[in-house]
Amino acid sequence: EIIGKKFYDLITFDSTLKLDYRSIFSELNHSKSQLPISQVKLKTYDGKEVYGDIFSMSFFENDEEFSVLIAKDISKRVHMEEKLIKNEEYYKRLLAFLPYGVAILNNGKITFVNESLVNMLNEKSMNDVINSNASKYIPDEYKHLMYEMGDHIFNELKQIEFRQLSLMRADGTELEVEVGASPFIFEDSLSAIIVIYDVTERKNAQRDKYKLEQALKYDRLKTEFIANVSHELKTPLNIILSVVQLLQHKHRENGLVGEESTTKRYLSVMKQNCYRLLRLINNLIDITRIEVGYLKMGFGNYDVVKVVEDITMSTVDYIESKGLSLIFDTDIEEKIIGIDRENMERVILNLLSNAIKFSKECGHIWVSIYDKGETIEISVKDDGIGISEEMQESIFERFVQSDPLFTRNHEGSGIGLSLVKSIVEAHGGQVSVKSKEGHGSEFIVELPNILSKKQPKIIEHNCAHDYNVEKIQIEFSDIYS
Repeated sequence: EIIGKKFYDLITFDSTLKLDYRSIFSELNHSKSQLPISQVKLKTYDGKEVYGDIFSMSFFENDEEFSVLIAKDISKRVHMEEKLIKNEEYYKRLLAFLPYGVAILNNGKITFVNESLVNMLNEKSMNDVINSNASKYIPDEYKHLMYEMGDHIFNELKQIEFRQLSLMRADGTELEVEVGASPFIFEDSLSAIIVIYDVTERKNAQRDKYKLEQALKYDRLKTEFIANVSHELKTPLNIILSVVQLLQHKHRENGLVGEESTTKRYLSVMKQNCYRLLRLINNLIDITRIEVGYLKMGFGNYDVVKVVEDITMSTVDYIESKGLSLIFDTDIEEKIIGIDRENMERVILNLLSNAIKFSKECGHIWVSIYDKGETIEISVKDDGIGISEEMQESIFERFVQSDPLFTRNHEGSGIGLSLVKSIVEAHGGQVSVKSKEGHGSEFIVELPNILSKKQPKIIEHNCAHDYNVEKIQIEFSDIYS
């Protein structure tokens, strides 16, 4: 089936091979010699196309000219090469879209770069980077690493583990990166593929973490210092307070001739300011205990209605002396739940103190208790100046006061409400505020309606008048007059 046919009739003409086979045979006829190996595409008996290498030569025998063609099937090799070309294009596209910087180096020159690395280097386009010498982007202090990596890759064919260095960007700034490299065949040549991670954010995070750790360390030292100083202050303060109380007692027993009223007033001022310092110190001690998670809570099962009512009603005389009226209301007569009685009384006194501070003349203060089923709600409400929405978001933070405009008229450290929040949360409850400027505020304490397992016995609460008077004088010391 082949004999008698012209050879080039068997060849499939393929423009991609860029060969004119007729000219090849014409050249063979004229040269009367051999032609080099050429790649052709041949059609098989069953219509399939195969690739072949052909070698042609002419010779004479009996004065007759003959041409010899030797063909070798190279289809597998050609298909493999086509796959390699396709794979190379595929990997190029893959590398182009990686979020990490990728470059391919050959003899120190950049032969491929992806868009991510172009952006890292602050260059305008890939063309600005390709064919550049890699050393252009390496600061002098890291050039020895570049030569060392090149030696490992090209001479020892070793992969380079990621190491930290800096790149010089087009704008002259340096970028902190991690660089890894590996031998790589690219366009039939031994090259090095370089992968580059921008570690700026990680480095900044590490630096921020270190700064935070240092800040926390200093904060702990400050907390310990405040706690120690507070304890040291409390001892001499208690002595001074005891002396003042003794002088007041002597004054009442014997009287003082002459400037009796003046002396009495001075002793009263001294006592009030001792209470003020004592309150501040107690708050500082407790707030530092809370910070280190060591606020002692003495839970017991108490009638919360009686506890709140007793401590509230013990402030009536003082509140009325300020020209204010106090209303206590409850929708339950008795409710036994697990609370720390002393700390709960402290919460109520703190909230009442705030209500008194910011109430208008002839204003009203309401203390109410409601049974909400799963929770017991205690409300302390006033019709005073109110709190702005902005301040409501931070009112329970340490050292924040409801309105700095009032810090001179109404003394306070800004610890009270933070302490209230911590004590309520230690009960498993929560505290919130509802307020509108010019229309008063309502602080709501929600406590779990459960008994204390630590102290299952119900404890009778007997209000000690003298004890409550002193407690009120301490908690109200910054508004007492």
